[in-house]
Amino acid sequence: MRILMLVNWGVRYLLEDSAECQAPDKYLVGQKYWFFKYWPPKHKVDVIDYTKFFPFFAVERKLLKLYVL
Repeated sequence: MRILMLVNWGVRYLLEDSAECQAPDKYLVGQKYWFFKYWPPKHKVDVIDYTKFFPFFAVERKLLKLYVL
């Protein structure tokens, strides 16, 4: 099963664990996202934060003052 998680905050994609940022703010490459850590391994999770669509997000934030997604 594939799961798409859309989060409304910036996620840092790291190669190794860092104590500088909290668990929801980091995605360790090769590991599961913290929320899905104990889910069965058959689930494939994709995490998309607002930085993936930064030009679109910037227009929403500056001009519209609301979020479309």
